[in-house]
Amino acid sequence: AITFLLDGEKIALTFASGSSKFRIDNPTDLIVSDGTTIWHYGKKKKEVVIDKVNGKSGSLSNVEELIKFSTNYSAVLTSKKKTHELSLTPSKNVSKILDNIGGISLLKFTFTKSAKSGIQVSKVTARSTQGDISVGNIKIKSLKKIDASLFSFTAPKGTTTVDLRA
Repeated sequence: AITFLLDGEKIALTFASGSSKFRIDNPTDLIVSDGTTIWHYGKKKKEVVIDKVNGKSGSLSNVEELIKFSTNYSAVLTSKKKTHELSLTPSKNVSKILDNIGGISLLKFTFTKSAKSGIQVSKVTARSTQGDISVGNIKIKSLKKIDASLFSFTAPKGTTTVDLRA
């Protein structure tokens, strides 16, 4: 689970390791996948779009590929004293997905590490076609047990539903 502030808005990402289940929550959207179905709930519009998870390249359903850093990115690590920067350049496997979410061409993680507090990520920067996007106040928590309800969605009353699974 990762939480951070972007332009003053709280963003929460939760991924289930070893599966395609995920949850992305911010003030305007909630996107949830149970590995079979994806629900995209627009909070202001009170509309949910439901779709099947599929293998089409560039699809949101392949979001789990974004966090397979060891196979889908080339990495360069630099260090200055106690601060480290890990720069990740996406491979062809994830470049279409990243093109669809803002043309991201580089991810950079700035962090420190110590025996007492482990790895502390202080900033993440994404180079995109619209310019660099940086986030701070990052909290990363490894959850040993995840409540299955995080990866399911029930639309609130009064929500318009668009079902694309047919």
